[in-house]
Order: sequence, then C-alpha cells, then structure tokens
Amino acid sequence: RRALAVRQAGADMEAIGRVTWRLGRVLINSGQPERGLEVLERAVAELPDDHPAYAQVFAELARGYLMANRSAESILDVVDSALSVAERFELMPVIVQAFITKGLVLGLHLGRRQEGIALLEAADELAASARDVLARVRALGNLPNLQLPDDPHAARRSGEAGLAEALRIGAGGQMTYLPGNTMEAMFVTGAWDDALRLGAEFSVETISARHYIPILSVTSTIAALRGDRDRAASELEELKELLQGITEPQISVIGPNTEALHAFAAGRFDEALRM
Repeated sequence: RRALAVRQAGADMEAIGRVTWRLGRVLINSGQPERGLEVLERAVAELPDDHPAYAQVFAELARGYLMANRSAESILDVVDSALSVAERFELMPVIVQAFITKGLVLGLHLGRRQEGIALLEAADELAASARDVLARVRALGNLPNLQLPDDPHAARRSGEAGLAEALRIGAGGQMTYLPGNTMEAMFVTGAWDDALRLGAEFSVETISARHYIPILSVTSTIAALRGDRDRAASELEELKELLQGITEPQISVIGPNTEALHAFAAGRFDEALRM
C-alpha cells in the first residue's frame, strides 16, 4: 500500500497499474476478495482506458470477479475490456491471463466447455512460448475442471503437467488448486492409490485450508468406499471444520457433496440423493 501511495503521488501510471494489480491479487489470494476487488475497481476508475496499465488491472479484476463468483456477464465484460487494450499494446502476459479467465467463465459458468478448453489450451501454448511458467501452471491447473466430464484421462494429464511445471521451478506455493483437481481426475479414472499418494504429500500446514479441502474430499471418499470407516469419518470431520468461515461457493459446496458420497458409500442412497 505504501508503494502504491508513492507511485500515485508521482502519477506514474505504469507503476500504479503494476502495484495495484499485485496488491489486488495478494488480497484476493489471501481470502479477502472484496478488499482486493475494491482496490482494483478504484484503480480502473482512475486509470485512463487507453493505457497499458489499464489492461493489466482489468485482467486481474476479471480474475477477482471469477473467484468471487460474480455473474458471467460482468466477468466477460471486464475480461473483454482487458483483451481489447492488451491486443493493441501486444501485452502477451495479460492476454494469457485473460484467456484463462474467459475460458473458465465460458466452461464453468455458461456450460461451453469446448470453447473454454480451447482458450485454456491456447493460453498454455502462448505461456509456453513466452516461458511464463506461472501462467502455464494456472492454465494447466484449471484445465481439469473443464476436461473432467468428457475426458478424465486428459484432465489427469493436464493436472500432472501443471504439478510438474510448478515443482520444476520450485513454485510450490503456486500449486493451490492443482493437487485437488489432479486427485479428482485420478479418482474418476480409478487411480485411487495414485490419488492417495499425491494427497499424502500435502497437509493443512503446507497448503491453505481452502485448497486442502478438495484433497480431503477425495481421500476421505476413497476411504469411505473402501470401508475404512475410521479414516473416512476423521477426514470428513476435519473437512467440515476447515469449511467453517469459508464463503466461496465453489469451496463451500464441497462439504455437502462429500457427505453425499459418504452416504452413498454406506448404502444410504436416499440420504445421498437429498444432499
């Protein structure tokens, strides 16, 4: 925040944009999406819409709207504004991030999975050509969300490729959703032991609670289906405790979904359907 104030005093638009989107990202990633969005929205209102910094901030704002579960229309409006400026100034990192966000909106919010997959794959190729490993990790880590219903094996390959890229550069902190997404693909394809081995590499001490919850969902469900009632119950209880205070819909829904799978595993089919 102090850096932003200094830049604003000197009216350095490029630096303002750079500091603002980073501050917004830190706040959003740390579970403070509304504070992050406030920072980004204020910057969008103040920056000239024909400046490169505008595109960078707008791309991050679109990502923030996606994580805050705003309407698909509002996200697409923002991401297209970012793309229109980024294309003009050939801002490849911004284009890549905007492609990822737009692909996720199309695939997850609007059910247009093939368009979403195409955009994420294009983002991965552009990031690879630009040697932007973190962007590749984001693209590959989100592809399983869209690939899983039609091609779970492709979803697993994407997730494992993203994990490999993150590990290759020592960016373990950037994995976030990657382990859970990859483990879900392993679960669907029957590679349960592989999923358990991957899950054992993480704990709530090494990854944030909101990203550990999907891992617990998979491991506890496998335990329930294999009849390991003690482990299943223990991990389900831990999952429910971690969910307390979580407001993100895409995370909080994991609780009832996991409970439904546990009920199914125990033969309580009517209960599973009600959940």
